[in-house]
Amino acid sequence: MQIPILPTLDDIRASIVQLEDRHRRNGVVLSGRILHVCHSLPVTCTLHIDKDEGSSSVRKWKLGPRYGHAAMISGIRSLSATHEQIIVGWTGDIEGSEDEKKEVGQVTEEDRAQLNELLSKGGEEDDVHEAHDKGHHHTSYAAVWMSSPVAHGYYDGYCKQILWPLFHYLLWQDVATEYASADSHYPHYEAANAAFARRIAELYRPGDLIWVHDYHLLLLPSLLRELLPDAVVGLFVHTPFPSSEVFRCLPRRKEILDGMLGANLVCFQNYSYTRHFVSTCIRVCGYESQLGGRGIENPSSSHVTAVSYCPVGIDAERVARDVLRPGIKPKFDALKTLYQGKKIIVGRDKLDVVKGVLQKLRAFEKMLQMYPEWVGRVVMIQVTSPSLADSPKLERQVSELVAHINGTYGSLDFIPCHHYHQTLKKDEFYALLSVADLAVITPLRDGMNTTSMEFVIAQERTKRSPSVLSELMGVMGILGPKGPGDTNESGEEEPISPGGLNGHGSPASPNMNIANNKMRLNGIDISKRKSAWNSNSPSVIPTPTPVVRGDPIAYAASAYTANDLNGKSGPALNGFSSESDNDSSSPGCSTQGALWVNPWDLHTVASAMHRALLMPEAEKATRHKYLYDVVTTRTSHMWANVLTEMLLQQMTPSVHGKSDANATGGSKRGIPYLDIARLRKWYDAASTISSSASIPRQLTHPRVKPTRLFFFDYDGTLAPIVKVPSAAVPSEQALNALNNLCKDERNLVYIISGRDADFLDEHLGSVGTADGGRGLGFSAEHGGFVKEPKSSTDGSASPWRNFTSKLDMSWMSEVYEVFRYYTERTTGSHIEVKKSSITWHYRGADPEWGQFQCRQCQDLLENNVAHKRPIEVLVGKKNLEVRPIAVNKGEIVKRLVYKHPEVEFIFCAGDDKTDEDMFRALRQFTDRPSSSPKLESSSNGSGKVEFVMEAPLSVTLVDGDDEEGQASPTNNTSLNGKYPPMKIHLAPEAVFTVAVGHSSKRTLASWHVPSPAEVVGAVEGLLGLITPEESSDQSQRED
Repeated sequence: MQIPILPTLDDIRASIVQLEDRHRRNGVVLSGRILHVCHSLPVTCTLHIDKDEGSSSVRKWKLGPRYGHAAMISGIRSLSATHEQIIVGWTGDIEGSEDEKKEVGQVTEEDRAQLNELLSKGGEEDDVHEAHDKGHHHTSYAAVWMSSPVAHGYYDGYCKQILWPLFHYLLWQDVATEYASADSHYPHYEAANAAFARRIAELYRPGDLIWVHDYHLLLLPSLLRELLPDAVVGLFVHTPFPSSEVFRCLPRRKEILDGMLGANLVCFQNYSYTRHFVSTCIRVCGYESQLGGRGIENPSSSHVTAVSYCPVGIDAERVARDVLRPGIKPKFDALKTLYQGKKIIVGRDKLDVVKGVLQKLRAFEKMLQMYPEWVGRVVMIQVTSPSLADSPKLERQVSELVAHINGTYGSLDFIPCHHYHQTLKKDEFYALLSVADLAVITPLRDGMNTTSMEFVIAQERTKRSPSVLSELMGVMGILGPKGPGDTNESGEEEPISPGGLNGHGSPASPNMNIANNKMRLNGIDISKRKSAWNSNSPSVIPTPTPVVRGDPIAYAASAYTANDLNGKSGPALNGFSSESDNDSSSPGCSTQGALWVNPWDLHTVASAMHRALLMPEAEKATRHKYLYDVVTTRTSHMWANVLTEMLLQQMTPSVHGKSDANATGGSKRGIPYLDIARLRKWYDAASTISSSASIPRQLTHPRVKPTRLFFFDYDGTLAPIVKVPSAAVPSEQALNALNNLCKDERNLVYIISGRDADFLDEHLGSVGTADGGRGLGFSAEHGGFVKEPKSSTDGSASPWRNFTSKLDMSWMSEVYEVFRYYTERTTGSHIEVKKSSITWHYRGADPEWGQFQCRQCQDLLENNVAHKRPIEVLVGKKNLEVRPIAVNKGEIVKRLVYKHPEVEFIFCAGDDKTDEDMFRALRQFTDRPSSSPKLESSSNGSGKVEFVMEAPLSVTLVDGDDEEGQASPTNNTSLNGKYPPMKIHLAPEAVFTVAVGHSSKRTLASWHVPSPAEVVGAVEGLLGLITPEESSDQSQRED
């Protein structure tokens, strides 16, 4: 049997090195630094006042450890092996020498400077020297200062009272007294995120990677995008992400989503949360999915954000060392003696509604009721650690329930339920985990519960007991039984986890020794262990491969996920955790790992407890081995390094370095920002007509001939897209730029739009006509109607010309009936009938249903109508359009270039799929032919290429009639005399096709600008209407 190999931590690090080397060869700027942004620093800051023997006193700072988020901090610090790091966070409340809190206003500038210097060293001098001795890069801290009202309104208010309950499906019950409070602390949340953004901007160097952590800083990515346009920003959300129907209850939902979409990559704990986020962006805000459903485009900025998931593990080596601490053994023996002869069930949770403590205790009571033989033979030890937002009501309910259980099933010499509301010391915590016969961890929702994984490590040297876990925890993505090929609740095959590294190896000896700071299993270094999947799992070669920008799935470690591993099992986990999406209909339905349950189903949880307590030793060992292999392979160190590789893949040479055509070792993953200086150079060069251009007399003008062609789309290019189309009127800045462009008779400017003729005449008809200018040319309805600029001889206005008048349009009634059928079955959709096309719009329909109906309608039209009619079916933004083959923007562009072979400069800008026809039509001029073309030396030393252009359909079908008076696209021989092939001498570098949108946009264009305002700015820079400095600044911008 072929055994696939999973990557080790060293493999991932080597992959990162290779990726960085390839980036550098492509000119990408890399600083070797990672900025981690957390809501608070991993250290506490205490300001001491040391009094000398004299009257003077010295103010000194002392740093101490801040407990919590151990897995995240451990993963972050592991990156110091390859990168310099800065951890940015709020200082927290400043403690004084006598335990009094210091207001930020009481901390002087001198105090701040002293603290900043201490934080820049990364803590105490001993820690710095230790890291240096290990050969690690420097890790330092940077403080974010906030006033007390802002800091507490942001954290205790908006984060804990609004976002935390919402993300855990609580909708502010038990934490908010009225709906108005859901928005009361939002200004503080904004101010805090802005403070973080300013601090990061001070620290940032080009080439830094920025990782923003968790829901406290959801606005930060978009703020960084404004301050640092070229920065590579990742956002990892450690909490669950709710369904769209829950998230839409948030008053500031759009602001939060837009803030998150400022990141290059948004990452979650499991696939379920990723799916919820994408669905929320589509259903709540109406945004478009990109990258095959693995990305979201924000239409206001055209920025595309990749979306993925990568679950967090624990620092298995550290936990393995901690469980061997000398203080644990006496406590372990004491607990074992105290509860001798009884099974011990252990639970440790924060006293929070989402942790499901009440439901767990009720399930324990249910077990005693269902299985009375356990009365007197089993005890539950439930520890609840105080949370930052303690609920007296919840604490009272827990105490009353514990008293009820003990009163019902206890006696003078037996207490079945022990509740301790306190924070356990590390020795006590690991002793409790080690002595347990069963761990029950069943939160109602949880992002990534690390206690379930620490339990596995603690049990390795003792009982190897099972656990009952909630299927609603994020940890199910690691410890759950699902793998490639399994399906989700929608019946669709789950994609491979981009960060899944769930190595499930064959049974191994449980002997574990700590030597030289390395975890060893049977003498093998766990950090370098190769684990195996079953025979059905595909082979994985951990070698980095070039991927499309923003595609988080197609990367080396993407296939590292659990497969079907029957015969292995472990602790029972609550099915609501982020660790899995598996829907278990019975407790522990899988023989792999934990027993997964629905924490709301008390009967099922009670049955799972009973089953776990009676589990045979052989099954315990099998389940434990499965979980142990997973936990020691899928570590926090692996998580951090996988995230780093995923974020590095979001960097592109065109945005984050020089776009060098001679660069080697990778393919182009983004289009460059429009170079205004280069544009102006070629614009100025196109001032005379090439003497060798072959121009038929009937196509030339008697006066100055245009040598520059400009093609502009309207909506989304010259004017921003708005909800009410009639409100999209051109700005004064756009009108002024177009007027100045038309003043030069060498410029021929066309607006090629989907708008109708009346709109274009009303809003743009007078542009460029002052002082007898020729004005603009127009193409309406995507090429269905054309209006030439005013005549250069007598100044008379040209009429609108219907390009469909000679075409067979009888198909429209047939297509209309198809559209009517789908309109009746798709609420919120409607039909738009134009003279040259017909469109079915579903923007007002349910996003998913509308998209499904669109696919069905498209399939019906292409298979039953389009193949026998001269039409094409075009999928647009929330619409489906049917139009004649010869009527599109590309045909209009071909027609205009053919009619003006003297052209020396072409500028074309557009933003949507219909504009791709223009870019496609001009692509023949943007690349030099592979064969040796006839080159002509131009006056500025640039080489021109001779292109031979056949008469396009828009010329032969409309202007050329056969003997029967009907257009004939096949009778080209009879038309060659009137419309012969045209020779065009044009330098490929003088053709500028510009897409409006993000650089990651999939387009045939050669350049991009982020927004319509940038298109207008490019024209102003071209004409010298803005200063060279402004042009330079603009050309360096990136959305």
